[in-house]
Amino acid sequence: MAVTAHQTKRRGDEHTDPPPRQAPAPHQETTDEVGRLTGEGTREVIPPIPERHDSSDEDGPGTQAVKVYENSNTLFCALREDFKSRESVSFFGSYQLAEDPFVDDKKRVEMTISNIWKTTGYRFTIIQRLKMATKRLWCCQDDGRKKKAKPSTKPDVKHRDHVGMQRFDCGSQLNVLCMKRTSGTRVVTIRLKHEQRHKPYYDVTMPPEAIQIICNNIEWSTPVSMIPKVQALYPHITGKQVHRAWTEMSEVLWKKDPVQLTSVYILLSELKDDVDLFDIKVADGVEQLCWGMKKIAQRLKGKVVEIGIDATYNTNSKNLKLYSVLGEYDNAGFSLSYCVISTASALDIGKRKVALTAWVKCLRDTYGVVPIFTHVNKDMAKIGMLREIWDAKIQLCWWHLRQAMQCLAKNKLATTPYNPQRAHSEFAFIDTTFVPPRKADMTKYEGGAPDVLQVNEAPCPTPNT
Repeated sequence: MAVTAHQTKRRGDEHTDPPPRQAPAPHQETTDEVGRLTGEGTREVIPPIPERHDSSDEDGPGTQAVKVYENSNTLFCALREDFKSRESVSFFGSYQLAEDPFVDDKKRVEMTISNIWKTTGYRFTIIQRLKMATKRLWCCQDDGRKKKAKPSTKPDVKHRDHVGMQRFDCGSQLNVLCMKRTSGTRVVTIRLKHEQRHKPYYDVTMPPEAIQIICNNIEWSTPVSMIPKVQALYPHITGKQVHRAWTEMSEVLWKKDPVQLTSVYILLSELKDDVDLFDIKVADGVEQLCWGMKKIAQRLKGKVVEIGIDATYNTNSKNLKLYSVLGEYDNAGFSLSYCVISTASALDIGKRKVALTAWVKCLRDTYGVVPIFTHVNKDMAKIGMLREIWDAKIQLCWWHLRQAMQCLAKNKLATTPYNPQRAHSEFAFIDTTFVPPRKADMTKYEGGAPDVLQVNEAPCPTPNT
């Protein structure tokens, strides 16, 4: 039906303006039942807990009503019974609790996740953190959620053959939400789905009881002696875990300063009854600290006729090397002195030999160590040091001698280019079909040869022909 201009004008006359809006209320630090302040005047809307939940997710359709429990104890008891009695669990429940000013919503969610792990035996991994105090998780043993391996592509990398945890097709999903409902109360909601019962996650962390055993014996026991004691009570704990825990807890006994040499000096200064700190003039750019084992070296004064010197390499991130002198007496070895040294920043030629010479000179003068035989590796700085301080026979250790001989035996030395006709002309008993197994060096000729000599040149008569 057509509308005339008169009717249009009449409708315009009947139109009334809307009432003016009220001015917005001033900003207040308050929250209502469905929102909380996230900034100045900005509210983050939090939906109320639904009475029924639509579980039509990626795993299948269906609906499930949320069940409200009296408190957390009744909820977790019901959750435990579900996992005991059912192969496939689909749980959706909530409970209210009083607001705690010392526990925020995020912390409450983390505590709830930990309680779910203890109740069900299954550990869940966080996959998404929402803006609100909400977390989405899945079972860490879920085969469908396994991450693809990303092996390192760096050169010379050593790939470790670690055995991964056993996984199952459990179709897991966990949602935990904590939000404010009324003034002074919080509501925690848990939705959990786990479709297959399987072997629970095995926690390999060090239990507090095992840590206490190590702590009680930290001063008088070594990691090797504590490993059997701990593993007798907790078989799943490895020796590496015990050693690492012992190392971390024992730092209070020996680590006196973050700087390593300073820490060593302070520690040795506290043990003056057992060690003697040597006063050595240190050259520029050289870091050095030397000490002698007082109670051992004094008793062996004038009795040691054979010593061995060795060092540790690549065992310290600060380029520090630990040298030691061992003395032999009555077919037994005794530690006489130690030296911690670093010459990485020194520029002088022969810097390490000078530093080591100053060390063993103090050892000789303090304890009267004058050996007849000395054992050392092929380090020229040590050999030069021994020659300068003692008039003793220097012997390389048997291990280094064997290594040197093996290296020489493995070398494939090049030989003179071989000509079977020339060899046969020199010695008639040599077969012309004989070929040496070694590769020849075309630039060499045994006994000297003319510059124009060719390999295939006809042989010349010789007295042996």
